[in-house]
Amino acid sequence: QINFDTIDDNLEKLNTLSGLSRDEFMADFIYLDATVRRLQTSIEALVDISRYVIRSLGLPSADSYRQVPTVLADAGYIDETSTAIYDKMVRFRNLVVHHYYRVDPEDIYNILTENLSDLQNWRTTLLEIIEADKNS
Repeated sequence: QINFDTIDDNLEKLNTLSGLSRDEFMADFIYLDATVRRLQTSIEALVDISRYVIRSLGLPSADSYRQVPTVLADAGYIDETSTAIYDKMVRFRNLVVHHYYRVDPEDIYNILTENLSDLQNWRTTLLEIIEADKNS
């Protein structure tokens, strides 16, 4: 079953955190940790739902997180710009999971304040694909 609850809850919390000033954000590690975790789990949920969609549509399997945007793009479901953005999101998730010591708090704050719409856009795209598939 497809469930967007994790993404929706995370987006709500991330939108709240995005209201913090840079100084407020940097002054408390809890803000950084919460932001990183919610970004990570949002991206993971989007990839999981994407994989479900890929299987449901009978598309070639995406064996890694990095392949998911390409599979959707190759099938014509997302454009080149979205593919690049979603790929960057997946690379960010991989950095957080595998090389957490390289995460720059400034980068996290910039993602929080400038790029949350990318999460929402991926969510919306998946919902549109699912709805179109139901109606076909």
